[in-house]
Amino acid sequence: MSESLVVNMWERARQGESSVVMGLSPSLNVPEDIVLVRVNCAFPWTVDGPLHQAYRLVQVALGGGDVSRGETSLKDGELRHQLLGEMPLQLLEQGFAAACNRLAEANERTTVLLFEAADHADSTVKETLLHLLKDKDTLKIPWIVGFHHHPENSELLDALRETLSEDVFLGQGESKEVVAFDWKQLPPSALRILRAGSVVGHVFESHLVAQLLTLTHQEVLEGLQLAADCGAPLGDYGNNRFFLPPSGVRELQSQMLPSLLSYWHENLASLLALPPEPEVQASSRITWREEPYDQAEPSERMDEEGARHPNTETMESWEEDVPKEAQAPDRDSMSFGELFVPESQDDLSIKEEGPDLGEPEGQPESSEAQGRWLGQEEAPWQSPLVQESSLQKDRLRAASHLQSAGRFQDALLMFLEVAQEASATGQTRQGIFATQQAIAMLGKLPRSRQRTLLEAHILIEMARLKWHGTVSDNTFTLQDALQTLETAKSILPDDAPSELLGQWAATYAGISHDLGDLSLVKQALAELTQVSRVLLAADKPVEAARLLNDQAALYIRLGDSLRASRQLYQSRELFEGILRRDKREPIASEELAHTEHLLARLPLHARIYPDREKEAYTLALGHTERADKLFGELGMAREQARVWATQGKLEMGRGELDAAEDAFLQAMQMQQELGDWTGLARTSAALSDLFVARGQVIEALALLGESTVLNLEKGAPIGVAFNRRAMEELRIVLQKQDAHLLPGVHEQLEQLETVLEHAESILGRVKLPKDSRDGLLHATS
Repeated sequence: MSESLVVNMWERARQGESSVVMGLSPSLNVPEDIVLVRVNCAFPWTVDGPLHQAYRLVQVALGGGDVSRGETSLKDGELRHQLLGEMPLQLLEQGFAAACNRLAEANERTTVLLFEAADHADSTVKETLLHLLKDKDTLKIPWIVGFHHHPENSELLDALRETLSEDVFLGQGESKEVVAFDWKQLPPSALRILRAGSVVGHVFESHLVAQLLTLTHQEVLEGLQLAADCGAPLGDYGNNRFFLPPSGVRELQSQMLPSLLSYWHENLASLLALPPEPEVQASSRITWREEPYDQAEPSERMDEEGARHPNTETMESWEEDVPKEAQAPDRDSMSFGELFVPESQDDLSIKEEGPDLGEPEGQPESSEAQGRWLGQEEAPWQSPLVQESSLQKDRLRAASHLQSAGRFQDALLMFLEVAQEASATGQTRQGIFATQQAIAMLGKLPRSRQRTLLEAHILIEMARLKWHGTVSDNTFTLQDALQTLETAKSILPDDAPSELLGQWAATYAGISHDLGDLSLVKQALAELTQVSRVLLAADKPVEAARLLNDQAALYIRLGDSLRASRQLYQSRELFEGILRRDKREPIASEELAHTEHLLARLPLHARIYPDREKEAYTLALGHTERADKLFGELGMAREQARVWATQGKLEMGRGELDAAEDAFLQAMQMQQELGDWTGLARTSAALSDLFVARGQVIEALALLGESTVLNLEKGAPIGVAFNRRAMEELRIVLQKQDAHLLPGVHEQLEQLETVLEHAESILGRVKLPKDSRDGLLHATS
């Protein structure tokens, strides 16, 4: 690449112009007046891959913290987030773009985003890159897409040419990679290092090669220098990352013994795999035990004509702890059933029934049997290396190495784990890619019941990823997610493991809730009821109670708060029954706290009998006290602060504005200390409502403006979205009261609109779901 072309590229960047550059050298001299954010496209953009690492560096530069997890995620299709008014995370690339835009605004020097080695990008990187670049409003900073060569057949380059004007493309590059090189002429030490590097990939990290070969990092770097001195076509990206041409990778690997090649792939999988998570929610992972599933005792038996009947033996009855009829516990003077207006049974056309919690059918599905559905005869893969690693863990790459080593089932399971992690961290495209790789691995396994169960599990995970992706991206639709989920259902056997059925039912309920189709919501309720029974019969009370909470959210969606309260009381009794048996059961304690909070929020969604509102809010405050105590004992400060915000809303409902303000301020102080910017935005919006109730309109608008500025500074687009919703609702209230005509109010509204538009232009605009207070029945009445 000529020097004049480089000068032109940097000058375009200073003018805010982006470029696509052919023949861009990895060794790039960056002018002092430019801040360069580099993202390598040759490495897979996996969970914690190059894009995530660049995001982390930008956040550090902005004074932020870790971006490995967001504030909220939809875990296992739980609908409690709808009742709590929460949102799942934004997509990773949207968060990255917003952070880069903020850095450009905050930095006096020109900030440039470099996507290098684009000619070596895989399909996921290409898709994500096009998503970032196709809309000029996504990235407000100049960017450079660098190709080492001029690829003869490049879908990415063709797509960029369709999207961008011709003046963006600079340079010609070379049409061929490199001339042939005799690798065997290298000294043995250098050849060994390059062979190991080729197994890592055409782009490899020198410190990873050092750990693979049990050499010091210095020995590897000196070996690479020796190879470069001998003329090997070796590129240096800097930061201990090196490049081999794909043709060289193929030749180096072809010279290796297959056994050595497989051994190195397994060792690399060991080095790159994440260690097991120390704490896993009971329903967030399916337990994998690689033994024949046929040893499991079914909860039902089949007669000669194919009819199903419960087993005669039953599990220990929960009758002493769980009432058959949902009712308020004795310690409460009344339940919400006396306060909420019931919906017409004719309108709902749903038979009100839940799982018979008093007399569960069938034998419990043992924990061993529950995990045996994988059905692998060979021993599970064990890491061949046991040593501390300073590497950035990357399970997607680890899965690829297991695949190359011929460990197809182990690779499949790791791809599935990657998809679950991606779902929890907002990396939807990476998760979809992992599920696609897992499905490809299915063809390597023999046809069996276990393979069918694995395929269903993968499809459920894919449906969940598509569902989450609809919140922040138009790539996926709820209909796509539902279709994938129905495909999973079509291949699930009737006696599928209870946990797998639970995951399917919870995801189906969540998608049905968001679609808002009355028939789908009814069907989801029926599915949840049936699966709850199966879970109880399998001795899975925690999972069964979680599904009761999901049913409550669906009843809220239907506008039936009365039946929602009954489901939540049942759920609470189940968790309390578990804790009576084992007071140290952490999952039940946490779930009980969440259920108390859900009960507390019911009056915020319900239609309450006239003149009974104060009683309903007072009863709900009792639930917040218990939730506050439980979350405090568990050390869950974020959830505790959100309970305080709920207390404030309930106090407002009672007309106790001073008590409400105290609760809001207490919550806001904790949320600011914790960095819970989304929670802080919601609490600020609630406090602004309080100011309006007092007639302090200017103060309400000023508070929303301050909250928006803070969310912009912290890179929280969901918080800005809540501020936008609060402003729109406030504008309607003011117009009804003619308060927008008061001195200074119109000007303050215009200033707030300007602040919101500026924040949305930097962070992107997030669409919030409909408020669950607007049920289907209410919306059509």
